Amino acid sequence: MCIAVVLTIVYLIGFWIIFSLIKKRRVLRTQQNEKYKKLTNTRKRLYHDLEENKRKNAEAEKEANREVHLYEIVKDITKTLDEIEMFKIFKEKLQGYMKFEDCLFIDSNDLSKFKQVEYYLFPLRVENNIEGYLGINGYKEEDLEVFHILANQFALGMRRIKLYKAIEEIAIRDELTRAYVRKYVMDRFFESIIRASKYNMPLAFLMIDIDDFKKCNDIYGHLVGDAVLKEVASRIIKAAREIDLVGRYGGEEFCVILMDTDRDGAYRAGERICQIVSSSPIVAYNDTINITVSIGAASFPEDGNDPYSIIEAADRALYDAKASGKNKIMLFNNNK
Repeated sequence: MCIAVVLTIVYLIGFWIIFSLIKKRRVLRTQQNEKYKKLTNTRKRLYHDLEENKRKNAEAEKEANREVHLYEIVKDITKTLDEIEMFKIFKEKLQGYMKFEDCLFIDSNDLSKFKQVEYYLFPLRVENNIEGYLGINGYKEEDLEVFHILANQFALGMRRIKLYKAIEEIAIRDELTRAYVRKYVMDRFFESIIRASKYNMPLAFLMIDIDDFKKCNDIYGHLVGDAVLKEVASRIIKAAREIDLVGRYGGEEFCVILMDTDRDGAYRAGERICQIVSSSPIVAYNDTINITVSIGAASFPEDGNDPYSIIEAADRALYDAKASGKNKIMLFNNNK
């Protein structure tokens, strides 16, 4: 009986041990399955996040490349200093990025001709002023962002042109009289003679001096003298044609390059200038002054084949005009 009890106890202990091992194995298997599931889910989530990041990075890179490429177009747009030519380049580049029916460069004065329901208008602001509009129609709404980017590049190009012209004006215009400076006049004179010689065209040059200007300065002072210079230059410019070039040669001397003009035409132009300058007194501050000018004229090719010889001839004619009573024009006489 003792042996049976012992065997029973041993049996029970063994059964318990086996049951415990089986239970523990099941628990371990369950834990392993849960860990595997967690690892699988983590791997799937990481893979999904990785793919999503790749997609976002690809989209961001694509968008960045497009933005960079769009902004680099400014290099092409700003190759020219002519607004019309710049718009042609802009329109050509725009066609490569979006579809539209028509694109126009609209002057501010012509805005009333274009209904906003037909054209989307982008204002071109230059130094807080609207210099014009870019109008576009027949486009897709999703392409407006591209249009804005390129339109901004066009506006930058316009700002550059305006700045260049402003700097050029400062460089070639006399600050007081707004006539062209002597260096600019001489450069254009050389070019004009070359062109006149090539096409067998006449060309004339006027040297203009304000009569008794030193006396004016001595009596009224230099401030009044500056006002007289400014007004005389204005009247000379008014008397000249648009194709003519009016410059300040130095001091109280001015000059005019008369394009496509022979000796007779030069004489008539000089008479017109004398008449306009002396037509009414100049009011400067509290003083009213009668001003006249004397003019010497020389022409190409009769009086010289280069700017220096023609200027010398005009200067000698000016001396003759001064000596013979002032307030007149004299043609160069090469027989003296």
